[in-house]
Amino acid sequence: MTHAQLEKQPDPHALRAAQGYFELGMISDCQSTLEQLPADEKLRPDSLELSILLELDTGRHEAALEFCNSAIKLYPKAPFGFINKAFALHELKRTPESLQVLEDAHLVVAVDPTAIYNRGCYLACLNRHTEAIYWVNKAIRLNPKLRDHASTDKDLQEIEHRLEP
Repeated sequence: MTHAQLEKQPDPHALRAAQGYFELGMISDCQSTLEQLPADEKLRPDSLELSILLELDTGRHEAALEFCNSAIKLYPKAPFGFINKAFALHELKRTPESLQVLEDAHLVVAVDPTAIYNRGCYLACLNRHTEAIYWVNKAIRLNPKLRDHASTDKDLQEIEHRLEP
């Protein structure tokens, strides 16, 4: 291997570094590290998911949607593209579309507690409270930690008192 070839090799730790920066709230460092990844590395599921989370965290929901659409196209059996697309749409006040994304991807997201919980939230926002209670309670049974989150979730204010303890 020549020196030039060696310098062109992707840094195997770059993605892990970007993830660490994101977790520490070092958003600009995360973003610049992600931008330096080779094109093929940017399309890996973990890189795409981090790109989506970065865009969502910084309020760039339209950009997040683009990454979500790429993730869904490249990894149609992975829940993260669908879950985050639905969330981005909800943040853009397009909640009926959010719900439709999760319903269309039901076979992919059927056992994911976050997807189930979010489905309940979107239903609650659409005043479909009976269905919302069903889905949020199902999510809580799968992940009891979601109960604490539900108690302060603004999307669930109207139904929180009717959720399982």
